[in-house]
Amino acid sequence: MQRPKGHEVLAFFRNVSPDQCRILAFPSTLFFVGERLINHTIANISVIDRDTCEYRCYLHYNCVSVNFYFGQNGAEAHNCELNNSTGKEHERDLVKATSYVYHGTNNFCAQSPCKNTGTCQSDADECQLGSFTCHAQANCVNDVGSYHCTCEAGYVGDGKHLCTGVLVFYGASSVLCSQLECNVDECRMGTYSCHEFAQCVNVIGSYDCVCQPGYTGDGEQSCTGRFAS
Repeated sequence: MQRPKGHEVLAFFRNVSPDQCRILAFPSTLFFVGERLINHTIANISVIDRDTCEYRCYLHYNCVSVNFYFGQNGAEAHNCELNNSTGKEHERDLVKATSYVYHGTNNFCAQSPCKNTGTCQSDADECQLGSFTCHAQANCVNDVGSYHCTCEAGYVGDGKHLCTGVLVFYGASSVLCSQLECNVDECRMGTYSCHEFAQCVNVIGSYDCVCQPGYTGDGEQSCTGRFAS
């Protein structure tokens, strides 16, 4: 049977809360006339056309494909079946059916199905899509159904509304770390551990131990005199 092209749909739809969105795509390559997916229907509803049927699939967080019955008499009300799987995962369940149209989506759950009878839900990566709201000094981390924000190194806060520098104390002084790297002078603070014949050298985020002139070694555990017997 010849399979005519369906229309391409890529939609963003608000689901559950204003901060969460779902993406569902109905590519033309998964549009089959005269076929129907059986054994995976989760809801039966009456709609006026196929666009409404696919739109109702957007509304149902477990829907990833539809069966649309366009009828032989052209009635105004048509049956729309919402499915929680696609013909790609269950090819044997995609059967011939007169007056039906099957339209599937790119089911992301098929790539990583849940174990222990868990239910997989297609997730939109808000971080990749740029549909997140984080502080300028925070990074977006994607979660299933949502996302969270974490402050960058050297900052503390909720990540979404606040990320402030870390106040580090040493001796009677303090420094506000407002950059990605917070430099504390361990040599000045006296919190280093070097050999008695080595010198502490401060570096960003740490320190080095360098043997004094006339000595060789790692500077931490050993500094041996050049002419030692």
